[in-house]
Amino acid sequence: MFSDRLAATTINGRPQIKFVFRDNLCAIKVLKKGIWELSQDHFGNVWTPLYHSTAEVTVATGKKAKDHYEKFPKHVVFDVLKIIGKPLNQIKIDPKWGFKLVEKNEVVYFQSETIFGAKSYTREMILSAFFKALKLQTLSTANVKFEEIRITTDFELNESQKAIFEKAAEMNFLKIVSFHIANIE
Repeated sequence: MFSDRLAATTINGRPQIKFVFRDNLCAIKVLKKGIWELSQDHFGNVWTPLYHSTAEVTVATGKKAKDHYEKFPKHVVFDVLKIIGKPLNQIKIDPKWGFKLVEKNEVVYFQSETIFGAKSYTREMILSAFFKALKLQTLSTANVKFEEIRITTDFELNESQKAIFEKAAEMNFLKIVSFHIANIE
Protein backbone atom coordinates (compact mmCIF):
# COMPACT_ATOMS: atom_id res chain seq x y z
CA MET A 1 0.00 0.00 0.00
CA PHE A 2 2.79 2.46 0.85
CA SER A 3 5.80 3.04 -1.35
CA ASP A 4 7.67 3.64 1.92
CA ARG A 5 7.85 -0.11 2.39
CA LEU A 6 10.61 -0.21 -0.23
CA ALA A 7 13.99 -1.09 1.19
CA ALA A 8 16.09 1.84 2.30
CA THR A 9 19.46 2.32 0.68
CA THR A 10 22.26 1.56 3.11
CA ILE A 11 25.78 2.91 3.26
CA ASN A 12 28.22 0.67 5.13
CA GLY A 13 25.20 -1.40 6.16
CA ARG A 14 23.42 1.57 7.76
CA PRO A 15 20.04 2.87 6.54
CA GLN A 16 20.18 6.53 5.55
CA ILE A 17 17.55 8.53 7.42
CA LYS A 18 16.98 12.30 7.65
CA PHE A 19 14.74 14.07 10.11
CA VAL A 20 13.63 17.31 8.43
CA PHE A 21 12.46 20.42 10.29
CA ARG A 22 10.92 23.58 8.83
CA ASP A 23 8.56 26.21 10.17
CA ASN A 24 6.44 24.36 12.72
CA LEU A 25 6.63 20.99 10.93
CA CYS A 26 8.81 17.89 10.75
CA ALA A 27 9.16 15.00 8.32
CA ILE A 28 11.27 11.95 7.53
CA LYS A 29 13.36 11.35 4.44
CA VAL A 30 14.68 7.89 3.60
CA LEU A 31 17.35 7.26 0.98
CA LYS A 32 15.94 4.73 -1.50
CA LYS A 33 17.80 3.66 -4.60
CA GLY A 34 19.97 6.77 -4.36
CA ILE A 35 17.06 9.23 -4.02
CA TRP A 36 15.90 10.92 -0.81
CA GLU A 37 12.13 10.31 -0.48
CA LEU A 38 9.75 11.87 2.00
CA SER A 39 8.12 9.17 4.08
CA GLN A 40 4.37 9.09 4.61
CA ASP A 41 2.67 8.07 7.82
CA HIS A 42 -0.13 5.49 7.84
CA PHE A 43 -2.63 8.23 6.91
CA GLY A 44 -0.65 9.43 3.89
CA ASN A 45 0.68 12.56 5.61
CA VAL A 46 4.26 13.64 4.96
CA TRP A 47 4.58 16.62 7.31
CA THR A 48 3.83 16.38 11.03
CA PRO A 49 3.01 19.49 13.09
CA LEU A 50 5.60 20.25 15.79
CA TYR A 51 3.02 20.35 18.59
CA HIS A 52 3.47 18.68 21.99
CA SER A 53 0.40 18.15 24.20
CA THR A 54 0.01 17.19 27.85
CA ALA A 55 -3.81 17.41 27.77
CA GLU A 56 -4.11 13.66 28.45
CA VAL A 57 -2.30 11.20 30.72
CA THR A 58 0.13 10.31 27.93
CA VAL A 59 1.96 12.91 25.86
CA ALA A 60 0.67 13.49 22.33
CA THR A 61 2.63 14.98 19.44
CA GLY A 62 1.78 15.99 15.91
CA LYS A 63 -1.75 16.43 14.58
CA LYS A 64 -3.43 15.13 17.75
CA ALA A 65 -1.49 17.64 19.84
CA LYS A 66 -2.37 20.42 17.38
CA ASP A 67 -6.05 19.45 17.69
CA HIS A 68 -5.72 19.64 21.50
CA TYR A 69 -4.62 23.27 21.15
CA GLU A 70 -8.19 24.27 20.21
CA LYS A 71 -9.63 23.14 23.57
CA PHE A 72 -6.55 23.05 25.80
CA PRO A 73 -4.12 25.80 24.70
CA LYS A 74 -2.31 25.84 28.06
CA HIS A 75 -1.48 22.14 27.62
CA VAL A 76 0.18 22.48 24.20
CA VAL A 77 3.74 23.56 23.32
CA PHE A 78 4.59 24.65 19.77
CA ASP A 79 6.94 27.05 17.94
CA VAL A 80 9.75 24.98 19.43
CA LEU A 81 12.22 25.86 16.66
CA LYS A 82 11.77 29.57 17.44
CA ILE A 83 12.72 28.96 21.07
CA ILE A 84 15.36 26.28 21.53
CA GLY A 85 18.95 27.38 21.91
CA LYS A 86 18.13 31.01 22.67
CA PRO A 87 18.33 32.91 25.95
CA LEU A 88 14.96 34.07 27.27
CA ASN A 89 15.69 37.74 26.47
CA GLN A 90 16.07 36.86 22.76
CA ILE A 91 12.78 34.98 22.47
CA LYS A 92 9.79 36.88 21.14
CA ILE A 93 6.82 35.77 23.26
CA ASP A 94 3.79 35.05 21.09
CA PRO A 95 0.42 35.94 22.68
CA LYS A 96 -1.05 32.77 21.09
CA TRP A 97 1.09 30.58 23.33
CA GLY A 98 -0.85 29.01 26.14
CA PHE A 99 2.37 27.58 27.56
CA LYS A 100 4.95 29.63 29.44
CA LEU A 101 8.70 29.92 29.25
CA VAL A 102 10.50 29.91 32.58
CA GLU A 103 14.17 30.38 33.25
CA LYS A 104 16.14 28.57 35.93
CA ASN A 105 19.92 28.92 36.18
CA GLU A 106 20.02 30.53 32.72
CA VAL A 107 18.22 27.55 31.15
CA VAL A 108 14.87 28.12 29.43
CA TYR A 109 12.14 25.57 30.19
CA PHE A 110 8.74 25.08 28.60
CA GLN A 111 5.97 25.09 31.19
CA SER A 112 2.59 23.66 30.25
CA GLU A 113 -0.43 22.53 32.15
CA THR A 114 -1.02 18.81 32.62
CA ILE A 115 -3.97 17.00 34.13
CA PHE A 116 -1.89 17.00 37.34
CA GLY A 117 -0.97 20.71 37.26
CA ALA A 118 1.80 22.79 35.72
CA LYS A 119 5.00 21.00 34.72
CA SER A 120 8.29 22.26 33.28
CA TYR A 121 10.13 20.50 30.47
CA THR A 122 13.63 21.01 29.17
CA ARG A 123 14.07 21.91 25.54
CA GLU A 124 15.71 18.52 25.04
CA MET A 125 12.69 16.70 26.49
CA ILE A 126 10.26 18.44 24.15
CA LEU A 127 12.43 17.87 21.08
CA SER A 128 13.02 14.28 22.21
CA ALA A 129 9.27 13.61 22.06
CA PHE A 130 9.29 14.59 18.37
CA PHE A 131 12.36 12.44 17.73
CA LYS A 132 10.60 9.50 19.37
CA ALA A 133 7.54 9.95 17.15
CA LEU A 134 9.72 10.24 14.02
CA LYS A 135 11.73 7.18 15.00
CA LEU A 136 8.61 5.09 15.62
CA GLN A 137 7.08 6.24 12.33
CA THR A 138 10.27 5.31 10.46
CA LEU A 139 10.38 1.89 12.09
CA SER A 140 6.73 1.32 11.20
CA THR A 141 6.40 2.73 7.69
CA ALA A 142 9.87 2.32 6.22
CA ASN A 143 10.46 -0.96 8.07
CA VAL A 144 14.07 -0.14 8.93
CA LYS A 145 16.00 -0.16 12.18
CA PHE A 146 18.54 2.61 12.53
CA GLU A 147 20.79 4.32 15.04
CA GLU A 148 22.10 7.23 12.99
CA ILE A 149 20.25 10.18 11.51
CA ARG A 150 20.94 13.35 9.60
CA ILE A 151 19.17 16.59 10.50
CA THR A 152 17.99 19.00 7.81
CA THR A 153 16.53 22.41 8.65
CA ASP A 154 15.57 25.43 6.57
CA PHE A 155 17.67 27.68 8.82
CA GLU A 156 21.15 27.51 10.29
CA LEU A 157 21.39 25.97 13.73
CA ASN A 158 23.77 27.60 16.20
CA GLU A 159 26.01 25.45 18.42
CA SER A 160 23.56 25.62 21.33
CA GLN A 161 20.71 24.42 19.12
CA LYS A 162 22.85 21.61 17.70
CA ALA A 163 23.68 20.48 21.25
CA ILE A 164 19.96 20.37 22.10
CA PHE A 165 19.23 18.34 18.96
CA GLU A 166 22.08 15.95 19.80
CA LYS A 167 20.85 15.45 23.39
CA ALA A 168 17.28 14.87 22.17
CA ALA A 169 18.58 12.27 19.71
CA GLU A 170 20.62 10.55 22.45
CA MET A 171 17.47 10.30 24.58
CA ASN A 172 16.11 8.09 21.77
CA PHE A 173 19.31 6.07 21.29
CA LEU A 174 20.08 7.93 18.07
CA LYS A 175 23.25 9.66 16.92
CA ILE A 176 23.21 12.68 14.63
CA VAL A 177 25.93 12.22 12.02
CA SER A 178 25.42 15.55 10.22
CA PHE A 179 23.44 18.78 10.10
CA HIS A 180 22.32 20.30 6.79
CA ILE A 181 20.59 23.50 5.71
CA ALA A 182 18.27 23.24 2.72
CA ASN A 183 15.48 25.12 1.02
CA ILE A 184 12.66 22.76 2.01
CA GLU A 185 9.39 22.63 0.09
